[in-house]
Amino acid sequence: MDFIPINSIADIDPEKISIRDINKRYIDREGNKYATRFNLQSRKVEVVRIVKTRAEAQRVSQQIKKERFEDRRARRRQPEGLEDSESSEGLDAASDVPAPDLPDPEIPDFDDLESDDLAPSDLLGSSEPAASSGGGTQSAPDMHSGVFIEQHLIDDIVSHLGRCKEGQQVVINNLKNSRCFEGTGNELNDLIREIDVDCWQASETAINYYKELYGYPRSVAQYIIRLTPEEKERIEALADDAERMEVIRRLETRRSFEQLYKKIHSMTEGILKLIESVPDETKSQLLAAPRQQLQDAQASTEILLSEVNEKLFQIEQWKKRYY
Repeated sequence: MDFIPINSIADIDPEKISIRDINKRYIDREGNKYATRFNLQSRKVEVVRIVKTRAEAQRVSQQIKKERFEDRRARRRQPEGLEDSESSEGLDAASDVPAPDLPDPEIPDFDDLESDDLAPSDLLGSSEPAASSGGGTQSAPDMHSGVFIEQHLIDDIVSHLGRCKEGQQVVINNLKNSRCFEGTGNELNDLIREIDVDCWQASETAINYYKELYGYPRSVAQYIIRLTPEEKERIEALADDAERMEVIRRLETRRSFEQLYKKIHSMTEGILKLIESVPDETKSQLLAAPRQQLQDAQASTEILLSEVNEKLFQIEQWKKRYY
């Protein structure tokens, strides 16, 4: 992904960044790299610093903490009456506010990541799920942390697809209850039918294909015909069918999930455009309950788009880690 050149982090205004632009990345004159993300708790766009390694992340984090501590100490030393209006809200609140010129490091730059900077256990080395120390299943993978276990990502995707369907159903119900689209033709109904086929039914197909590949696979020859010439050449050069099947599983599972999420993204964007097409005059004439349902539908759609973007980002990093 190309970086957008900026003078400094001050050029990035989270208030002006839309959900569609959330995957863009930036680089300033000093070579510092930044990205944006949607915080599901605060429901706001945040700017985060991209770092290459854990060591750099820890160094930047310590630098931020030191500057915040010095800032709070300087505030305490100010004579009464000199504090600005913001400091009157309490010194403790300052510790929760990111430094404006040094956002917390969050996302390692996988393009520049050097494997020597991480412990072997941090690198992706097995497609089998690892047991947690407590004997339970491990949490969903954090692609921003530098730790990536393939099976954890696959399990998380399968789980998330179910939540995607539930989220889209909630949005659709809100749109129906808002009554904004009655008498406007079949635009909403057509979109619902497309979502059913291209998202919900397609999700079941992709998950069943994944279960087939990992549970009861067919012969290697039956899968090779699905591959591109480049992929066929690489797989045929492997030592035996066991190695070939391992690579086929990865390629086919990843491809089916990526295509599916791109379709979900497109359909969810269609919902958002439909909501945004409602004239302000129409919105103002709605009763309180329908108007709130329309607002809830838009907020839920934006959150869902952010989650889908995150999954597409994770799949892209999966492709970089494994051919």
